Amino acid sequence: MADDDMNFLKFLQNRPAVKPEEKEEPIKPVQDTPVTENKEIPADSPVKVEDKDVPKEIPTDIVAEQKEDVSDGLELTVITGLFKKFFRRDAKPEDSGIDIKKVGKWFWDHKVLFLLLIPLLLSISIRTQASDVPVADNYGSNNVMNFIRNDINSFYASQFRNLPDQNRARRVNDEFNNAINQPTYTIKTGSQAGQTFNIRQQVEVTANQFRSFFQYEANGVQYTYMPDIDPYTYLRYARNYLETGDIADERRDGIAYDNHMIAPLGTTVDTTMHPYVLAWMYKIASVFNGKITLMQAATYFPIILIALSVIPVFFIGRRVGGTTAGFFAAMIFVINGALL
Repeated sequence: MADDDMNFLKFLQNRPAVKPEEKEEPIKPVQDTPVTENKEIPADSPVKVEDKDVPKEIPTDIVAEQKEDVSDGLELTVITGLFKKFFRRDAKPEDSGIDIKKVGKWFWDHKVLFLLLIPLLLSISIRTQASDVPVADNYGSNNVMNFIRNDINSFYASQFRNLPDQNRARRVNDEFNNAINQPTYTIKTGSQAGQTFNIRQQVEVTANQFRSFFQYEANGVQYTYMPDIDPYTYLRYARNYLETGDIADERRDGIAYDNHMIAPLGTTVDTTMHPYVLAWMYKIASVFNGKITLMQAATYFPIILIALSVIPVFFIGRRVGGTTAGFFAAMIFVINGALL
């Protein structure tokens, strides 16, 4: 009996332990954490902030680009908005900041002034174009184009002598059109055969050479000669007045003589205000431009005279037939071939 008890005890000790069955715990309801109001945090106590709550630092260059994009977008939006408001049919003056009615009324009230300015500015523009000798550009272009055509024509005439004239002319035209569309051209005949030049540069050089015949240099500035002959006579009288105080070349028994005309006898000088006007124009112009010459100041005289003449023509026409008539009278006066 004692042996049985001992064996039974050994059996119990060597038997694996049996785990008790796991029971599911009931789900506990989530309880709200009570919020304590006005709870002071000690200064010593470290405050822990999770990384997810801290926004990551954005690179400065990206921020700058975003600001520029936003500013550009805002500026473009503002500008387009103003244009839409300005050109909208139902636009109001306060929408765009511009009182359209007042602007239109101001132009209408001053229409006489604007209609007078048009022929005035046109007169000045027409009469100052000649100072740049624009015909020189046409001369330079035509000169170079003719040289290229003649060179090609001479080449075909020497190389294809038996070619019919009609076929040769067609080939010359085709090669000429192809040559002038290229930046450079290589000479085919003559002593300069094989040399290459830039077409545009050669046109400019030729034009400047032609222009130099009509210009002179004074005080480091290029000026254009006066186009007519008579102005030089009055220019000489004006120079005499500036240098000697008298427009005459010499006085004979108190009479003013011009010893450059009908030389060697000379002739009397006509009494006119023209030399005095030229001299005083030079004096006034030299105040603003110390390098100006007497000849250049004299070239301004017809420009100023015609421009001032437009004013009475305009108002005479306006007095006779109204503002429109005055405008067209001034325009016809400005473009009159006898005055150009």
